[in-house]
Amino acid sequence: RNDDDILLSTADEPRIIVWDLTSFSLLHSYTGHEGNVTCSACAPDGTAVTGDERGIINIWRMREGVTLRCLDALYHTAAIAGISIRGDLLCSAAQDGFVKFYRLDRLLRAAPRPIHTACSVAATGLDVRGGLVAVGARDQTAKVFSLSTKALVHSLSPPVPVTCLAFVGEQLLALAYETSFVAVWDIVENALVKATFVNNGIINTLALGPDCIGVGCEYSLVVALALGPATTKPVEATPDIYQTLRKDRIVMSGHREAVSGVTVFSHGDSTVLLSTSSDKTVRAWSIAKALNDTIPFEERAMAKAWSTDLDAGGASICMFPGNEHAAVGLFGGAVVIVEALTGAILQSFSAHRIAVRAINITADYLITASMDASVRVWSRALLSSINAAPRPLSSFQVDAGILTARVSDHGIVFGTTAGSLGCVVLSLPSGPAPVAFPPASESSALASPRDAEPAADPASVVIGDARTAEPSLSGDVTSRTGRGEGGGGVAGAARPSTRCCRIV
Repeated sequence: RNDDDILLSTADEPRIIVWDLTSFSLLHSYTGHEGNVTCSACAPDGTAVTGDERGIINIWRMREGVTLRCLDALYHTAAIAGISIRGDLLCSAAQDGFVKFYRLDRLLRAAPRPIHTACSVAATGLDVRGGLVAVGARDQTAKVFSLSTKALVHSLSPPVPVTCLAFVGEQLLALAYETSFVAVWDIVENALVKATFVNNGIINTLALGPDCIGVGCEYSLVVALALGPATTKPVEATPDIYQTLRKDRIVMSGHREAVSGVTVFSHGDSTVLLSTSSDKTVRAWSIAKALNDTIPFEERAMAKAWSTDLDAGGASICMFPGNEHAAVGLFGGAVVIVEALTGAILQSFSAHRIAVRAINITADYLITASMDASVRVWSRALLSSINAAPRPLSSFQVDAGILTARVSDHGIVFGTTAGSLGCVVLSLPSGPAPVAFPPASESSALASPRDAEPAADPASVVIGDARTAEPSLSGDVTSRTGRGEGGGGVAGAARPSTRCCRIV
């Protein structure tokens, strides 16, 4: 109960019943947990914090039943035994033997914030350029929003469903149609500029390169489309524009199943496309650059550079800065890092429970987003180590499976299966400088972050360990960042389970 005369009650089930004590009536039932609820605490501002048997903590508004933040298994790995709130300080204790303290305001500042319910169906395509985010879906919509104001800036009118998209410069947007065309639109004029037929079959992915667009198709093909100079005269979106346009493209075959991820980069005198597929392979294709403008794009020399087998089908792919390595997200939830020019596997680790549908890489971090409705941030320096399983620096849970995500100056922008856009605002300090990956022969075996101690969130700190007689309270607790701070003790020793906690 809290000062707002609200009572929470639960039995041996995931549901929490919310009562209004002034009228003795049922307000609603909160169903944000999947496991049976084990404990709860209420704040005076109407915020509830509840834990369940799976180690999940939810922070939510009692009257509205809206989840503000979900702390997943990176915080606790066993049933939550007790939760206590004192002012802005939140304490949780679990049967994994850890007691953790958090600042509620920091947790809620880092929570994903909605931008817009952009589509009536799943958001299949998303890209970010400057302060704008573009999203497309199979409901025949393509919209551009401002990241700073969340306002709708442009709305396009494609004649068919959109499967994916990518910005081409500041004013042009490439849309992949379900009818196997790639159409370039002027987002300011809301006009079709160019349309190119790719091949029969749905287009799954687009990637903008230095001089071409890489396309991955449902029917196992990889296609390079020439960018070329965009015409300044818009083309009217009439049916006759969809003639069989087969110029300005190079078609590459080699995959046996649908291509789900493509990335493009330059290397010497060649343009290299990396592709990954449901056939459990990642492949490289090298396209010779034209020596002069008189050589047609479709007549350039092309060769398959290499092919590497994976443990599961590839769902996404992204280049590291410098174009020396690539990260491949698998449908099984793992991430594999390969050398871009040889295909040698350098490292693989388990990142999510199911498909990693998006990977983004910055100077310090690798960010993964998955159909398990979570976004996770990894240190590139930790990924370069072969001595321990990498652990994410932070994890954010959202309301639906994530199909696509991009990093912007405003945070991590993502699109979900529910058709909504969201943004995770990162507050992580700059990590240590990334170090070189070990040779492929020294790469570590597939490791799971659950094999090691859970990583701490920037808004949380591990105060003590139930194995010690007294919690470690030295120093200013509220000023500690909690990055990598644990309870100590002997590795592998069993922890007594914590049964309850309260801030005094």
